[in-house]
Amino acid sequence: MQKLTDSEKGAFQRAAPKLLTTWRLSDQEAQKLLDMSEFEWARLKKGRGGNLTQDQLQRIGALVGLHVALTLIFSGDVNRLPGWLRAENTGPVTRGRTALEVMIEGGLPAIQRLSRYLHAEANS
Repeated sequence: MQKLTDSEKGAFQRAAPKLLTTWRLSDQEAQKLLDMSEFEWARLKKGRGGNLTQDQLQRIGALVGLHVALTLIFSGDVNRLPGWLRAENTGPVTRGRTALEVMIEGGLPAIQRLSRYLHAEANS
């Protein structure tokens, strides 16, 4: 990933809490998904994210991309996203598990893989 400017990092820090709130994730799920401590997540939610790691920034970027792909697939109906994330899915990336489980357990590579798959689905 190319080095982000401070402005871009700030945008990612503002986007993450809004996105994960839209997805109706618990604080614990959000922390796991972003690989953050409880303290780091609390600071991020309050707009004082501080220095996120490269991994955390890449996770946020991939999650934003995933959100865009799902919005296209669901024709803009973002209310379907929380249910989809928690539903068992038989797709090639999830293989009978929920997308949320796959992303939390697989970390950044799984988030990126799922995002790429959903973009391909959205464009087919």
